[in-house]
Amino acid sequence: MHEVAKQLNLNPNRFVIFASLLGNHILPDEDLAAFHWSLLGPEHPLASLKVRAHQLVLPPCDVVIRAVADYVRNLQDVHDLDAIAKDIFKHSQSRTDDKVVRFKKAVEYYVTASKPPHFPPYLGKIVNSDPSVTSPVNQGPEGKGRVGVNAQIPSLLSMPTRNHMDITTPPLPVVAPEVLRVAEHRHKKGLMYPYIYHVLTKGEIKLSVTIEDEANKDLPSAVQLYRPVRQYVYGVLFSLAEAKKKAERLAMWRNHFPDYPTVIIKEWAAYKGKSPHTPELVEALPFREWTCPNLKKLWLGKAVEDKNRRMRAFLACMRSDTPAMLNPANVPTPLIVLCCVLRFMLQWPGVRILRRNELDAFLAQALSPKLYEPYQLQDLKIDNLDPRGVQLAALFMSGVDMALFANDVCGQPIPWEHCCPWMYFDGKLLQSKLIRASRDKAPLIDLCDGQTELVSKVEKMRQSILEGLNFSRPPQPIVFPPPPPHAMPFYPPNSTFYPPPPLPPLQGRSRGMPGKNDLIKDRMEPKLVTKTPHLPLEGSTAAENGLVEGKEADQLNGNEGESRATNQPESAFSNESKMCNTNPHLNALNEDGEGCRDEALGAAVLKTEE
Repeated sequence: MHEVAKQLNLNPNRFVIFASLLGNHILPDEDLAAFHWSLLGPEHPLASLKVRAHQLVLPPCDVVIRAVADYVRNLQDVHDLDAIAKDIFKHSQSRTDDKVVRFKKAVEYYVTASKPPHFPPYLGKIVNSDPSVTSPVNQGPEGKGRVGVNAQIPSLLSMPTRNHMDITTPPLPVVAPEVLRVAEHRHKKGLMYPYIYHVLTKGEIKLSVTIEDEANKDLPSAVQLYRPVRQYVYGVLFSLAEAKKKAERLAMWRNHFPDYPTVIIKEWAAYKGKSPHTPELVEALPFREWTCPNLKKLWLGKAVEDKNRRMRAFLACMRSDTPAMLNPANVPTPLIVLCCVLRFMLQWPGVRILRRNELDAFLAQALSPKLYEPYQLQDLKIDNLDPRGVQLAALFMSGVDMALFANDVCGQPIPWEHCCPWMYFDGKLLQSKLIRASRDKAPLIDLCDGQTELVSKVEKMRQSILEGLNFSRPPQPIVFPPPPPHAMPFYPPNSTFYPPPPLPPLQGRSRGMPGKNDLIKDRMEPKLVTKTPHLPLEGSTAAENGLVEGKEADQLNGNEGESRATNQPESAFSNESKMCNTNPHLNALNEDGEGCRDEALGAAVLKTEE
């Protein structure tokens, strides 16, 4: 031990702090990963390895030992464990209080295991600064506050185990103070989706469990299906587009590759093939088609252009940024959420989620007068529920959940009264329409209860939902096996809709320095931007699904097996200077409406900050 002290240039009196900060069974090194990386600093050659594709990477042991020794050597006061704990866990984003307690217990463990001559008595006192920590030191025969030779050393199994690792992610970007104040106000008043404040402050999200059939391989889980929506929402929340532009300008000025910011969100969810005990690391994405304004502008901007940008941000999150979506003659204003969710469901590449008759059933039930007649719905009898219909309804409602999440993040362009699901969806009514459409092969006029005007509305809505979508037969079926039970999949921006290829189970944490090629690859991967094409339905063309008719079907079919390029549909806001969203019923933050519930607060916050 004397040789160790000499080599590290460290006083033996500081060994208990030093050993505790290296990690042990009480305070594992996963809890200290952020601290260890912070000691190396952003300019260290290994800094780019902090978060790799799908696993937690820790610095090599020899690097950590030297860095921690330097840190402990320079501590001004080793008596104050609270101050030390506050400093070492300042980069931690979760369970900070638990880590502080574990740090103190780790110090206590080494004090108890050491002989008195090597360590002054004060270390036996400082470990008791937190009354919640039960000290085995006090239970020794030497009396309270003293370290006895016969004091019992805690067992390796005495500490409670956790079901997951505390995965370290990059620090969250700084959010404007006025935005955080507005978010906190809306969160406390119940005026904002509860996910938002937690993501902004903690970088984590816990997704609700939905009705899913594990034996059904035809439909994806809701978590997987709507993950691209959340990736775009995270990008809006942390103003990623603006940060990306700043990085590009800085790169041009310095004449090097842009160092794009990386925002990683932990998603906790349970779905078929996925354990709830480990989070998935999901990367935030900016829109490729346009530069979304920062969150402060989206939430607090009062100009007409700001209202347009809120709506466009919402439509872009739902991959529904097309002119028809904002045309009330095609899509009734109260049904925008419905149409956006259905359009998003149609763009999933892995399987055929919605067939033509099922799409019509969703639209017909949304327009049915029975939707507003609770007594008729109560008397409606459904025989032999179709499991597929139940799962489609659950998937749709999960999509509505994500749409409401996106709407609040984008500044609430759609007012609450047009978001309420009961205004356009009833599960019982949908099942009756699906049975008639699928089992009885009823024509559209029958789904609309013989009302020709409803048939016309359904056809216009269907046409608007399909606008710009070009379905072609993929070269081969796409199979998505479930992730390994203990792996932590990472979802980078290389392909928004396709989950990553299957990954082998992790063989523990990796320590060590990668080769030069790995470093170059890691540095180059974030620089590449690939354009995501419109995605096909599996196993059939749109004409075979019955989604298009007549000339459209002929154009889509073409030569058998031929895959045609997709024409990008025009944006709903292709010319912001000429087209403004002036519909007073379509923007929840309209100055003249009741929806501007936080404009006064935002103005007051801005005034205070200025």
